[in-house]
Amino acid sequence: MAEVASVLETPWTMSTSADLAFPGTRGERPDNFAEARQFEAALFHAVVADLLVHRAIKALLNNKKYDGLDWEGLGRHCSETERRADDASRDVENWLKCFYMRDHVGKSFEGTITGVTPFGLFVTLDNYFVDGLVHISELGRDYFQFDATRHALLGERSGKRFRLADRMKVKLVRVDLDSRKIDLVPN
Repeated sequence: MAEVASVLETPWTMSTSADLAFPGTRGERPDNFAEARQFEAALFHAVVADLLVHRAIKALLNNKKYDGLDWEGLGRHCSETERRADDASRDVENWLKCFYMRDHVGKSFEGTITGVTPFGLFVTLDNYFVDGLVHISELGRDYFQFDATRHALLGERSGKRFRLADRMKVKLVRVDLDSRKIDLVPN
């Protein structure tokens, strides 16, 4: 059950980390996720937002107005800058994962299906926390139907089923540093 929770938590936390910082919104995450992970935003971007808030609080404590600022525009700018920083961090992380895994081409791994799409399965390799794609053409000679509701690929003739959070043995067959992609086949 913990594997299912982990599979579901990752995309949820990634989507909630893109909250917009507008006046009147809090952008908070539930306590259990807030305690389980640190905020991934770059320190600089957090400092800029905090500095603006602290200046406003200081002005209020001194019975002054801290105005002349477009708070909505600043919130939008901070959110967009944080989103760009997150995208850049993910891109570098994916490149580093590919760089590391290129020495493991030809090796077999166990993993968990963390994504099901019409074109294949994304598998996260145990102990490496690296995702790779098992293209649908590698699943055998069967015709696989994509079931978005059940997050599954179902073989028409064989009845073979691949679902989110299923365990899978795979072999690493290709790493492309330029496109930051890792290709796997069932093993």
